[in-house]
Amino acid sequence: MDTKYAHRAPIYSVMAEKRDKFLHFDWRMRWLQITWPRQGPCTGGGMSGSVPETGRPKVSGKRRWLFAIIVGLLVILVPLMTLEAGLHMSGFKVPQDPFLSFGSVPDFFVKKEVNGELYYQVAHRDVYSERLTSFPAKKGSNTFRIICLGASASAGWPHQGDEIYSAYLQQALQRAFPDRTIEVLNLSAHAYAAYRVRLIFEEALQFQPDAFVIWSGNNEFLERRVYRTGNAWAKPIFRVANKSLLYRGFRGSRVGRWLFPENTLSAYERGHHLFTMWSKLEQVAVGLRMDPDQFDAVKRHFEDSMESMVEQAEARNIPVILTADPTNLREWHPAVSCNSVTGAQLEQWQSRYHEGRRELMAGRYARAIQALEDAVALDPQYAEGYFYLGRAFEAVKQFDRAYSYYVLARDHDCNPFRAISAFEESVRRIAGRHSNVTVGGLGDAFYRATAPGIPGFDLFVDHVHPTKAGNLVAAETVFNALVKTGRLGTASGVPRFTHTPKIIEAGGRPYNDWEDAAMQALLVRFYMSQHQSESIVQRSRFLLETPALRKQLPPKDIEFLEKAVPMFTQIVESEERWIRGDGPDPREANKAKLLEFYKGTFEGYEEYKQKYGKSAN
Repeated sequence: MDTKYAHRAPIYSVMAEKRDKFLHFDWRMRWLQITWPRQGPCTGGGMSGSVPETGRPKVSGKRRWLFAIIVGLLVILVPLMTLEAGLHMSGFKVPQDPFLSFGSVPDFFVKKEVNGELYYQVAHRDVYSERLTSFPAKKGSNTFRIICLGASASAGWPHQGDEIYSAYLQQALQRAFPDRTIEVLNLSAHAYAAYRVRLIFEEALQFQPDAFVIWSGNNEFLERRVYRTGNAWAKPIFRVANKSLLYRGFRGSRVGRWLFPENTLSAYERGHHLFTMWSKLEQVAVGLRMDPDQFDAVKRHFEDSMESMVEQAEARNIPVILTADPTNLREWHPAVSCNSVTGAQLEQWQSRYHEGRRELMAGRYARAIQALEDAVALDPQYAEGYFYLGRAFEAVKQFDRAYSYYVLARDHDCNPFRAISAFEESVRRIAGRHSNVTVGGLGDAFYRATAPGIPGFDLFVDHVHPTKAGNLVAAETVFNALVKTGRLGTASGVPRFTHTPKIIEAGGRPYNDWEDAAMQALLVRFYMSQHQSESIVQRSRFLLETPALRKQLPPKDIEFLEKAVPMFTQIVESEERWIRGDGPDPREANKAKLLEFYKGTFEGYEEYKQKYGKSAN
């Protein structure tokens, strides 16, 4: 070595050693099993050691592929992760529903300025935007804001906005707590299942609520969908993927709906209106109820949706009054009854069922009970068997037993349009798991209100929508539940539920829904879509034979009702003759007659028929 640089030799030696370690044992390369072949000693620059023969390391075949895969994944994942982060920062909203996929969620409410103050107003038609519900964006310091959510029963349909339970509730709470400003906002939506109510709830959280009232359950079988069942190995993958905004957004997009139509719905509007109407008119047994796995998924989805809302409210220390829809049990026939037996057992069932119906019509109730009990034992799935058994026990004033059989009739309906017992059980389980929940118990409240009888048209205008009397029962029940939470403090005014009817004209009478002819005529059409023949005849005659009501009706409605009465009377009587053994089975002929009638009654019926006539599921 040149003596000029001899003093640097120790430094060169250390550098050469570090170079060797880097070339042969670099931690970044070791796991790839890279080897660096050596050549002779280096003579340049006074450094000893070895250098590679070439500038390219040798990599084993398997490791080369693994390296390529990792690089490929990074090339794909880095942009996706960047896009995911961007979506989060942009405020992009896609519901995280573990059962169904939706697109981006619409704004159900818009901001508007009124006299210099900012308000929210309902903007979505499904949330009854025609009511023009609005409220201050900034809640007053002394305001107690209650948000009521659910479907049309909670919304008070078909009553006007000041004759619904939430309006009665606000009036009573304001009297009980005059030192507070009480706001009761009814943000319920038309025909929404719990999984759609949840979409509104998640937007309503920003409105500074002090309490929620969630009343849901009768619309869980309306929209066509197929839940993922089986493939247990795939469920954890879907759960993880579902946490991604990007994945959820793609699944809810047009492409996602095209690729996965069975369990992807639009968040912007409730789907399958035509199928819903067609399946009711044609009395179709729906797959969501008939397939045990799908039926179980519906129940789990309902509970998950309700509990998700409860959990989000609990995280913000907001109390929730939770309830499943109360239902008309006594005067609403199951929409579709399905036999689960065949052959000789079916013949035995039909004999005992018809005998029970005959004895019930004849007023021989003990014999009717015996025959109908035999019938439901032979075929425990046939909903109408339980319904008539409930009528028989009601006739002998055994109301508890009658109630239990009416409940079974509702729960075995093959095209459900009322909240089933499983949903009530879900509410109780959720309440047991969360301290911020009070069970609303509207079903029990409606039952107590009619005791010792059973809820019917005295509290319901149809299958689930309350009458004015029913809305008052609901308002009082929720009033008591809210006061019980203690969040409002101690009542300084009237400490109990009170209601003062609204009188529009001087010397006039309070609103009475039985005197609202337009509403009653609307209900007759609804009864037709649900095949409630007895109720159609009774309500039509009531309208036609009550002079004050008939006077309110336009000529076209009178003409329509005058056609309906004889036709549906004939349908009821022909079925009774068949049950008594005095005539042939009229069901097919009656169905054809009804469907012909529906063509002129329900706009778009032919479209329903063409689109869904070959497939019920």
